[in-house]
Amino acid sequence: MKREDPFTFLRRSLPPQQYRLIARAEGEDPFEYRPETGRVELTDEWVHRLTSLPEEYLDAFISACELLTEHAELLDLETLRPPPPGGAVHLRFAFKEEGAAAESALRFGPGVAERFQRLLRANTSHSFLELREGKERVVVVKITFLNDWDLFRKKEEVLHLLDLARRQEEGVPYRGTRVRQPPEENRP
Repeated sequence: MKREDPFTFLRRSLPPQQYRLIARAEGEDPFEYRPETGRVELTDEWVHRLTSLPEEYLDAFISACELLTEHAELLDLETLRPPPPGGAVHLRFAFKEEGAAAESALRFGPGVAERFQRLLRANTSHSFLELREGKERVVVVKITFLNDWDLFRKKEEVLHLLDLARRQEEGVPYRGTRVRQPPEENRP
């Protein structure tokens, strides 16, 4: 038996004024099907969005979630499953080219770009691409991640490499102190 599309079902089942509010979200995935609970819920992004909209929007979306949950066995809810964890993001860094105007909004020069790329090449966990856009050199770094923590860690690593390249170009070492060796008589 072919299951019905959730939005087609909502168009048929909700009052017209409520469906008009929900139809604006079609294609944006406001709903998630949670197989572990058997319920259809709003995505976190849409819960946040609805807090700034009039109350009739919230009522329409809650009614839609309840209808979809009640008739789950008739509907193709696979389209409403949350995306699998992980994914990929692209970080874009722009650098001034030689001869770019001093008032340019870009804060790093071409030497930083070269050092940044060298550090990225040495770190095999990141792939990158260099582009030229007018008087800008753009480095796009692709980060693949498994979860939010992995994304945070890898993004911080790339930002650290950029800061390291900037400091190397400016001749500013990282500040720190060395841990001194204990005197010979105190060693185990």
